[in-house]
Amino acid sequence: MTISPLPEGFIPSGLRMYDPDANAFPSFGVNRFLGGVGQDGCSYSPHRMPEKSSADIVDYTIDLSTWLENTNDTIVTVTPIIQTLLSVSYDLVAIMGGIVGNYQATIIFASGPPNYSVAVSYRIVTAKGLVRVVPFIVPINDVTSATDPPGPDTLSDAVTMNGSQITLNSSVVTLSAKTP
Repeated sequence: MTISPLPEGFIPSGLRMYDPDANAFPSFGVNRFLGGVGQDGCSYSPHRMPEKSSADIVDYTIDLSTWLENTNDTIVTVTPIIQTLLSVSYDLVAIMGGIVGNYQATIIFASGPPNYSVAVSYRIVTAKGLVRVVPFIVPINDVTSATDPPGPDTLSDAVTMNGSQITLNSSVVTLSAKTP
């Protein structure tokens, strides 16, 4: 899968940021969902991110600064793995991604089947060769009907930045700094 790089100066939204090391074992109980992760009925379930609608184009960020602090290591690549695919035109899709500030793996997603919880993992590789896979759930609400993602031919022409906003194919993503 090829995704476009994040625009220069991109700052992830603090609303959809997750540090898997802040709470090593979140208490979500047994959670079975489509996609493979967690289907063994283990007591640890992947983190549930804030929901999005199918029409939303939003970023989800994994913050590994806690894991990498004092290691002199940084993230060099992030690869999204979308595990819950229904093979429909409006499946959740990664459209842009990259590393922010050496420790945050950020992917911008579009679409998604309404009323589904989509299993996603980020495969993260560091400069020193460490590999970490971080699973999480992206719930898709039913606020909008199923929406196809922007086409790859229109995406490169449709990205603009203006202060704290990125416009992606007429959808505005508001950016905010990470809050402590």
